[in-house]
Amino acid sequence: SYPTTGTTVTITGVEGVYEWQRCDLIPGSYTVAENTLDGWSVAIDPEDGILTVVAGAAPAESAIATITNTLDLCEQTIWAQLVLPNGDPDPRAIGFSGTGNWGWYNGPLSEGTYNFKLWASAAQNDTSKGTLVGMLQMTYSAGCVSFEVTEMYEGIAEPTFAHIYINTLSTVPSFPNDFKDVPLCGYTGAIYFAYHSVVMMPCGD
Repeated sequence: SYPTTGTTVTITGVEGVYEWQRCDLIPGSYTVAENTLDGWSVAIDPEDGILTVVAGAAPAESAIATITNTLDLCEQTIWAQLVLPNGDPDPRAIGFSGTGNWGWYNGPLSEGTYNFKLWASAAQNDTSKGTLVGMLQMTYSAGCVSFEVTEMYEGIAEPTFAHIYINTLSTVPSFPNDFKDVPLCGYTGAIYFAYHSVVMMPCGD
């Protein structure tokens, strides 16, 4: 086959070791190169990245590219801020003194599905001071609450835990006491919802 000149292959995985194979290349020379993000370095073997495919040769040649993260990563607090369908802040996102004197609890929310922006390091709930790191979706249905991180932005590690607050009262939550052992079902009427976690992200962002 004749691969399109300049074809870009996106390789993803969870273990840090990825493999891509093409078994239908015609004889000729091919160049392997990597496009990496800022803060990452790459080393290729062979150094020039050139592979030669020879008719009838076995085994086929291969190239190994080692991509290394050279960024310093720091742990940062994140909170979920309710947003409107157009992405603007929803007035029901109520700022309060959570961890590091900031955070949001969101409500009142009737049954339905809601989208939230995940902000890191937005001191005093000022998003201009923080970093938007991803998106969260929460569904309230039949008295039960479910939620999932739907998107994490490039270079940000997905949260590995969540602290959740759910209440039918508008009382300002106390962190961390009101975020412990919160049931996900058994609610009637409108609720107030808060999501807190931490992420690993480039230091200084």
